[in-house]
Amino acid sequence: MTTAFLTISVLALTVAVLINSLNKLQCRRNAALAALAALREHIEIRRKAILNMAENDEDLLKSGVFAALKNAPITEKSAGAAAMAATEAQFERLIESLAPQMKAQQKKLISEAGHKTDRAAAHYNRCVCEYNTALSALPAAFFARLYKFKRFEVF
Repeated sequence: MTTAFLTISVLALTVAVLINSLNKLQCRRNAALAALAALREHIEIRRKAILNMAENDEDLLKSGVFAALKNAPITEKSAGAAAMAATEAQFERLIESLAPQMKAQQKKLISEAGHKTDRAAAHYNRCVCEYNTALSALPAAFFARLYKFKRFEVF
């Protein structure tokens, strides 16, 4: 009787540990997905603010800065973090090349928006590192293979 009770207790404890592991893995995955959505939102807000700033300045309109910014490539919503990072690096280089034509207040606005995006990217990268580490740790690694959890890319 006590052997059966001990066996059932050990089995129940093992199942509880496995379920807890799966739950933590799913929470980390959800956190990484939420951080990616927030990062996309920050990038979109930054781009809109920069476009509004360029559109409302006659000098930037005349010099073609607005047209260059408006025609800058935009990452598709379904694209991964690596593609999004490449597109944003391209956009950043464009802004840097146009900086001499901008006023100090406009540069400050761009810088502040960039800092918010950088913080969102750092948060996303932390979430991704935690998730990717959890994917390779036992017992979550079993669930990762079973449910086909995939690693996320760092921004």
